[in-house]
Amino acid sequence: MQDFKNSLKFKGQLCKENKFYYESGLTFFKLYPQLWNDTLTSPDVILASMRKSQLAATEKLKKARIRNVKFTQLTAADISYFAPSKLFDLIFKNNAWSVGKASEYSKQKWLQALKESYASLPLSNSAAIGSYHYGQTIAYYPRFLEMSFSKEEDFIKLTEKVFQKPFMEVTKEMKSKGKRFGEYKVINYSLKGQALESALSSLIINGVASGELAYLPEAYKDFKSRFPNSTYLTHVQKVIQPLLEKTPHNPDSEIKFDADSNLYNTLEEVLVQNKGRVVYVDMWGSWCGPCREEFNYTAALREHFKGKPADFVYIAFEHSIEPERTWKEAVVFYNVKGRHVLGNTVLQEYFRNLYANKGILTFPSYLLVNKEGNIVNVHAEHPSAVNKLYFQIEELLK
Repeated sequence: MQDFKNSLKFKGQLCKENKFYYESGLTFFKLYPQLWNDTLTSPDVILASMRKSQLAATEKLKKARIRNVKFTQLTAADISYFAPSKLFDLIFKNNAWSVGKASEYSKQKWLQALKESYASLPLSNSAAIGSYHYGQTIAYYPRFLEMSFSKEEDFIKLTEKVFQKPFMEVTKEMKSKGKRFGEYKVINYSLKGQALESALSSLIINGVASGELAYLPEAYKDFKSRFPNSTYLTHVQKVIQPLLEKTPHNPDSEIKFDADSNLYNTLEEVLVQNKGRVVYVDMWGSWCGPCREEFNYTAALREHFKGKPADFVYIAFEHSIEPERTWKEAVVFYNVKGRHVLGNTVLQEYFRNLYANKGILTFPSYLLVNKEGNIVNVHAEHPSAVNKLYFQIEELLK
């Protein structure tokens, strides 16, 4: 690997910039030297190692004498904000404080390292806007703030300060408006100036991209009124416009939300009303990017089998505060016609067991059921496979 690294040659106008970014490790979202193992090394040791690497990289950047001011500025920010960004990634990667975690260290250990990584960093830093690791540090900040209190009374005090309301009122409001509302309030409380403007625009844009649509129209309206001359406004408007144009769901449309969703504990129960027909089952979640990408092909799929004894059933598994609202908003936003089921925890466990001996349940996953009601393929082709999937379904229609 070292020989390969040394054999690389950088040419062109951005030769120095690309070489520095590559050799520092930032190209791979790392910072060399990386002298730790994320599952075996204590979080405080990882943080100490990161800080040494940050100092070394900062010094190398100075000595590199790169004349590109913008590159130097953003790279310096990437280095400065590397620690909290990377620590959060490691926590998610290792499921660090859940059952079955990869890391042997406690939640408290990881949390203490996070607190130290955030402690000396300015949150409102206009010079860092555009830096990947600064963006990550800000995006994760609401979550960091939420879990950084060991005493409930301290958390309640801060919540009331952020929302300017009694805690019970905040709880009710969060339940009705969702997680994005809470993030929006925390960002407003924690940032100022151009950093605030940038973070709020990113929250709206990323919310649409991730399928977390609750509160976004309200957030956009507030953003537009407060930053009418924002350089981000044109892009924000373009991204959110499809959501603003969506009309409320019409019960008579071809989108059918199954009112009995909570009653289904097995696939057989879900498909009682599809007897005698071939069924293509799409398991997805609004949080799943690849799932949402596949929706671009569902209209053509349904049209191809129009008038034939083939049904399309979509089973969603949601993890949000308000799963039903999140589910319905995503279905309407992506205009996914067909029958929709919101899976409960028992149904999800059923599918995990179904895949136990045939592979891991991943999202999206697709199943094919024949006219007799038997599962014939637990790894059916994705809608984007087009003709390959059409062939699989047509074989069952014969």
